[in-house]
Parts: sequence; C-alpha cells; structure tokens
Amino acid sequence: MLTPSFQLILTDPIIPGQAAVGRYNGKLPCLTCATNGGKIFVHSPHEVAGTDGKKVKYLNFNRKVTALATCDLDPELAGRDLLLVGTATNLLAYDVENNSDYFYKDVPDGVSAVACGELARTAGGAKLALVGGNCSLQGFDADGVEHYWSVTGDNVAAMVLCDVDLDGENELVVASDDFDIRFFQGDEVIGEIVEADRATALANLSEMGQPQVSFSYALENGTIGVYHNTHRLWRVKSKNKPICLASYDIDGDGQEEVISGWSNGKVEARNARMGEVVFRDIFPDSMSALIRADYRNDGREEIVCCSTSGEVRGYLAAEPEMAGKLLETEGADEEQLASLHQRRQELMYELNSYESNMKSAQVAYETSLSMNSEPKKEGVLSAITGGGASNMSDKVKNQLLEGVIPSDTKISSYTEQDLDHQCAFLVLSTNNDTVIRAVVVFGEQVFEGESFFVHPPNPTSTCRVPFRPGKESSADLLLKVLVGVRNSDVVHVFELDYKLPKFIMYAHDASGTLHIGDAPAGSLTFEANERLSRLAYWIDASFGTKYAESAGDSLEAKFINVRNNEALIISASMTPSGSIMVAFRSNEMDVVGDMVQDLAAAVGLQELESVADFPRDLENFRDVLLKVDEHNAVRLKLTAETADSAGVLKALVIKAEDARLLRDISGMRRAYGNLFSLNRELIAEHTKRANNHSDLLTLLREVNAMIQRCAKLRVGTARTRIVSACRAAIKANNIQSLFRLLKTGNT
Repeated sequence: MLTPSFQLILTDPIIPGQAAVGRYNGKLPCLTCATNGGKIFVHSPHEVAGTDGKKVKYLNFNRKVTALATCDLDPELAGRDLLLVGTATNLLAYDVENNSDYFYKDVPDGVSAVACGELARTAGGAKLALVGGNCSLQGFDADGVEHYWSVTGDNVAAMVLCDVDLDGENELVVASDDFDIRFFQGDEVIGEIVEADRATALANLSEMGQPQVSFSYALENGTIGVYHNTHRLWRVKSKNKPICLASYDIDGDGQEEVISGWSNGKVEARNARMGEVVFRDIFPDSMSALIRADYRNDGREEIVCCSTSGEVRGYLAAEPEMAGKLLETEGADEEQLASLHQRRQELMYELNSYESNMKSAQVAYETSLSMNSEPKKEGVLSAITGGGASNMSDKVKNQLLEGVIPSDTKISSYTEQDLDHQCAFLVLSTNNDTVIRAVVVFGEQVFEGESFFVHPPNPTSTCRVPFRPGKESSADLLLKVLVGVRNSDVVHVFELDYKLPKFIMYAHDASGTLHIGDAPAGSLTFEANERLSRLAYWIDASFGTKYAESAGDSLEAKFINVRNNEALIISASMTPSGSIMVAFRSNEMDVVGDMVQDLAAAVGLQELESVADFPRDLENFRDVLLKVDEHNAVRLKLTAETADSAGVLKALVIKAEDARLLRDISGMRRAYGNLFSLNRELIAEHTKRANNHSDLLTLLREVNAMIQRCAKLRVGTARTRIVSACRAAIKANNIQSLFRLLKTGNT
C-alpha cells in the first residue's frame, strides 16, 4: 500500500531519533539530521548545489546533540521553521536561513526529548518548545522565556502532544525511564500508565484528519502497541528493538496506520485498531528516524525513512482506487491465508496430542492386561494416588489406570507472602489426588521476559509459583497448569486467569506480630469525604485482605513489606462531620504516594490535601540540597579558574609567536613548554568540571524526584500547586519555605 517515491544515499551516519524536516525559508523542505562529532547536516534537495556539487551543508555545534526538532515557533517568521537543538546542558533555537541563534537557554537538567506545539492551560495558547530532561519538563516561547515547568518520575525518554481527553486542547504525553507514561494537562497529571519496560518512542494518531485520544508507543524490550486514552487496544512483541514511530494513512481510509522502524532495518505499517501488518520493507542497516513530510514539495505528504548509515527512502500512499483494490484482494487473501495457517497449526498440535495420549493409554491398557490379580492393580493405583484409591469407584480406577484425570478436577489458587525468601507465592492446588506437573505463567511487569515456567522435580497436588515484582502494580496473570496422574505421561492443560493485587508484596499482619517499637517514623494524614467501607474495599482489592466484611467506625490494618521487612500501618476513623480521617504510616514515601494515587483512582477523589512527615526522606533531601550548593560553588570556582587559565594561555601563545618572529629559539621553547604544562592542567581541570557536572546532574535529579514524590501525596489542584510552589522556593533559595511545602503543601 506504500509506493517508493525516492531514495538518497547520504555520506554521513544519522544518530537514531535525531532527524527532522523543516522549511527554514518558509517554502522549501530540508532534511536535518544529527551526526557524529557534534555536527548537524542539512540536506536541501530543492536548492542550488554548492561549489562542490553537493546539496548538504554542515552545522558544527562541538557538543553531543541529544535531541533535535523543527518548528514554526514564532508567528512573526511567516511560516519559517526554527531548528531546535538540545544538548546535555542547553537548548538552542537556531535560524538556519539567517545562520544565527534565535535564542539560547541553559537547561541544567539536560535535554533528552523535544516537542513543539500548543499545550493546554499554558502560555495562553502560544506555541512552546517543550523539552524533557532529568526528571523535569520545561516549555519556552519564541523569545526563550520559560512559561512551563513540571517534574516527572525519571529521565524523560519521549514526548508527544495528544488530545487525550477530547476537550479540543493538547495534553503532553511523557514517557520516562521509570516505565511510566504520564498525561500532563498543564501542570496537572491527569493520567498515568505503567508499562513493562522503558518507552523509547511515542507517536500521535488521528482519524479523518481529527486528532484522537490514540497514540502509539514503543518499548525497549521489543514491544509496540496503541493506547486509546488509557485503554490499550493491542500490542505485539519482537526479538528486535523498535527505534522510531510515526503515523501515516497508507490506504486512504482516513485512519492513520502505525509506522515503526526497527533495529534490524525493518519498516512496518500496522493497522491502528487491530495491529495487523499491512506493509513491510527492509533496510540493510538499523532504522534511525521516520518523518512525515512533503519532502518532494509536490503537495503530497510522504513517509521519509532514514537509516543509521545515511540511506533515506520516501514512500507515498497508494492512490485511493489502487488502495481499495489492494484492500479487497491482497488484504483479504493474506488474512484468509494467515487464518488457515493458524488453523492448520492448531489441528496439527491437537493431532499430536491425541497420538501421544493414545500411545500412553495403550501402554496403560497393556499394563492393566498383564495384571492377573487384583492386588497388582491396587498396587498400581496406590502408586498413582499415593494410597488413596480404596474408596474410588471401578470407573474412576480404570480412568486413572489409563492416565485420565477425574472429570471434576478443579484448580484453586491464592497468594501468600514469604518473609524469609523475600517474595510472594501464587499457590495452586488440585481438589483430588492428581498432581501438578508444570505451570506456565504470563504476566506483564511481574516476570523478566513477561513469562515464567515452574516444573517441580517431585510433582504433588500443590505447586507454588514465586514472583518478585520490582514495582507496585496490579497485573492480570494467565496461567496454564499441566495436571496429570502419578506415573503417567498424559497431562491435561487448565487455563486460569488471576488478578494480582497491586500491593501483593505486603504481607498482612493479621496475627499482630508488629510491636510498638516497629511503628514507622514516617506518616501521612488526610481527611476524605468518603465512607469507611469504601476505604476497606480498597484495602481488600489492593492488598488481598477481607476488611470490608467487618468494617465498623474505625479500622487499622498492619502489613510488612516482604522485600525489606519495613512496616506499613493504615488506620482510619469516622469524624463527627461524617468524613474519615486516614493515616498511612510507613518509612517509604514512594509507596505511600502510590497508595494515595491508587486510592484516589479507586474511590474517585478529585481533590486531596494531606500533611506529610517523613523524617528519613526529608533529612536525606536536606543533605542533597547542601551537596547541590557545594557542587554549584565548585562549578563557579572551576569556571573562574578556567577563565583565568584561558587568559594566561592566550598570553603564552602570543609570547611564543613573538619569540619565533624574533628568532629567540630558547624563549620560544620556554613559552611552548609553559604552554604545554598549562594545557595539561586545563585538561585536568576539564575532567574535574565534567565529574562535578555529572554529580550535579545526579543531585538535581534527586531534587526533582523528591518534588515528584511529594506531589504524589496530594490529588488535584493541591498536587499541581505544590510543584509550582516548590519550583519558586528553589529559585528563591528559600529552604525553609520549601520544607514547609513538602510537609503541608502550603507556604
């Protein structure tokens, strides 16, 4: 459904994810890509070639480019695009047409992703250059003025603007290294998705020319998929890694397809609703970028595919008449062929299973025929059932001798925690003397590789499946349980679904093993206009308890984190006004924040103010702020020393050159010797500055992460307010006000 339109072989490699098409003079499109050595090259196919006959010019930034985009940021430029270049320390808006800087901003948190457009409830609807960095988000207008700042959970990996809630305004969809995809409406987080791995690319999808709530995503573990708002439509996984994503209507039906570029050079187009492959091509090298643009300047958009080696291909959508024929013929034939092939595989597997069962039954039958006495049969049955065959009917005994399990066999399941092994177990049991020979479990965010296989050496009627999820997240497990009788090779497969509670790694302290000395020092208290029974239902759903059955006027639930034996206590009581006063006591601020957000989503809380007191986290944060001040002081000192050394360096160069002109060889050698020593000192100073900068970035990341953790302790406008207020307190260096904000949410 895609037809090739052009092919280019450029001589420079293209860094993955750093390519864009811009109209820098407002008329002619140019392909702009980051390459090695801190350089960016601009390919201008519609302009007159230079004296060397090439249509490529280079921009040398002498810094590693970490993000790149083009955007008509300033309306006064009459449609001319600016080139946005992000590095580890700054953002540059560059006017390629006039070969000049448009604005230059220091970004201490670094720039790892760039998006451009209008963001809801920000800057009065003006376009912003949105940059994501070290746990932070910033937005700059055409003059370089900051209009937006927020924090996220980890380093930003990808961003895209999308109308998530269909209100006619764009929200910012942000993927970060903590496996989360968050939706920002201005400063407010209106939604959050936890994925199985780090998202590396995002792309907006539209239908009939109108932006929709759908967007595609790519994960580092080889998964791509589509979300409709927060509901996942489909996902597929490959052994290769997806590098880039784009959206493009390849068949003229008004619905954009998901275009993906892979590490093995594969380019795929998939239906956005179902995920079927509708087009595929291959490059000799890994893909670098996918861009939708009118690159041939003929009024038709095409998909521009760039590989890391510098090969560029363009593809056009098929004509509507041809697309219809392709859909009616090739699409139907491929779908029918795939369906028939799948059915053939299923029948072959079923046939092999029947043949295997027949062989086992024949062996069992011959064995039973060889038994000339009833005691021998009883001995075999005793071996099969473990001595429990005395009360069985003759029919059941014959079935067991043939390897057939009883028809009323059922599998029960429940979870339990083990403090000694620091893990939780899913316990599976049969209701009779059959044994569980193996269990296959599929579950996202629970197992590495999303699956786990258990094969006990000595099968019994009970099997325990261990798991240690790294994060607090609920999961839907699909289990395939292989059940059979003892001394038989015949197995029967039971398929089960199990909903894993979000906080399954917390063991319920129903027996009261926690003592007063074990009470956590950290706490969070808040008042909610809810019934106590709804809080009890939430505890039961999230922790796997049964408090809702006995909810009264007060509640206290005690848990132990099996990972580190930390205590967690949830207490609540009714107030005279009919609301409930809730207290979460724990030393783990992250966990309490997850609990607040999960509770708010479960019972529908739109606003929630809270008072937090986490002495351990706040003391660590105080140490981080002190270290930030120390590193900033060292940075200023090193910068001043470098500037002084640079002045001495210039003087030595001039002195050495004067000595050369005067034929003062000894003076020249002495000057160059001093120059060599000073240069060596400058290199050492640069290493110090680089190490100091790296440590400072790590500390700033902890600062932003702390603000994010404290924001998660509130809901609604309180959460938004604390982020902006903390930013203002940090800028004003008002540490006392900052800590008051972190505790109470108010200044």
